[in-house]
Order: sequence, then C-alpha cells, then structure tokens
Amino acid sequence: MLLQEWLEELRENVLRDVSDVLGSSSVELWSDATLVRYLDEGYKKFCKGTLLLRDSTTPAVTQIPLVSGTDTYPLHKSVLSVISARLDGNAYDLRKTTHDALAGSVDNSVSSGAVFAAAAAQEPVKFAADEANRVLRVYPTVGGTFDGRVLHLRVARMPLNPLTTDDLDVEPEVPDDYHLDIVEWGAYRALRNHDTDAEGIAKASAHKRRFEEAIKEAQVASRRSLFAPVEFVFNSRW
Repeated sequence: MLLQEWLEELRENVLRDVSDVLGSSSVELWSDATLVRYLDEGYKKFCKGTLLLRDSTTPAVTQIPLVSGTDTYPLHKSVLSVISARLDGNAYDLRKTTHDALAGSVDNSVSSGAVFAAAAAQEPVKFAADEANRVLRVYPTVGGTFDGRVLHLRVARMPLNPLTTDDLDVEPEVPDDYHLDIVEWGAYRALRNHDTDAEGIAKASAHKRRFEEAIKEAQVASRRSLFAPVEFVFNSRW
C-alpha cells in the first residue's frame, strides 16, 4: 500500500471522516498533514518495537571504513541494532560481544591465545554495540594493515525517510502484512483528540490495543527469522 492508500483507509474506512449527505460540502475533522503525522509516528513506533526493517545493502547505513588506531565508530542515526559485522573480503563474521566482556568482567576469554594472535595483526575479531548510543566498538584496535578496509554490517533500523504529505505516492518500507496495523495507531492518535466532535476515547483505546497486539505478533515473527539451531563443533573447548 502507498501512503495515499494508508491515508484513505484511515480517513474513510476507520475514522469515517467523510460526509454521506448528497451534495454537502463536508468539513474534515482532521487535515491530511495531521493524519500523515500520526501515521508516521505509528510507522516509526512499529519499526522500533519490532526491529522488522533489516538492511545489509544501504552503503550509508551498513558500511564503515576502518581507520588505523581507532576502535569506535559512529553508527548511522537510523540503526537500532547491529545483527552482524564482517570485514570486506572475509568469509566469516566478527564475534558479537559486549563492553563488559571486552573489559574482562565476564570471563578470561578475552585473554585467550586466539585473541592475542589476531591482535598482533590488529585485525578486528569482535564487535560490541553497547559502548554508547549508536556507537560500534571493534576489538582489537584497527592496525595499519586494515586502514581503509570496509566493515559490512547487517542491521535493524528505522525508516530512512519520514512520511509526509509532500510524497503520498511513497510505499513505506514495512511488509504489506502490517500496513493496516500501523493505520490503527493513526486512528488511536486521532480519536484521543480532546475535541467534542472528534473525541472517542473508548474507540481510541481499542485501536491502540490492536496496534500493540500487532507489534507482539511481529516480534514473534522477527525472532523466528533470526533463530539459529545450536551447533556443536567436535574437539572444541567449552
């Protein structure tokens, strides 16, 4: 569905903000700009709550050129979560870890011989995304050999562009399955308006509940898509 179709669904089929009197000049209770603003808010809330938008191809979002002597890099403002990271040309991902693990407060795995061997060449072998908001940390610090090498990310992100009345022909990035659920948020925001003509608190609450239910359903689908069975490697240490 296009944004124009979201707007029509919200105004005509959900809010019934149209006149059914023949020949009348209806006065809309909500402007297009207001309803699109509510739809955009629902769109962003849905993406943030579900981590449904995955991206591995948008260069500005998923590619980080490494710099010698640097171990922290800003993430694009749209990034919500880093799923994986891989050095350009490598056939394997960096290991995902945390600030605590890199600080040695979890176990002594950071001090293992394998990590020291990698550190000698200064090739990053681990990454953490909890160092600060929208900051990616790699370990070990990048060495001169890897200066300029690109780190490719797989991320969950927010929409890259807001919904506005300037482009009603845009198709939002979320799958079609959830388009009508996002319209529910627009209805909630419109009906909670404290106006004697527009107010409908009970109806608003029902639309909000359906929106929240849809987020939970999408969260289950999102987790299912990331599920990986446990793999056992013979002769490995535990």
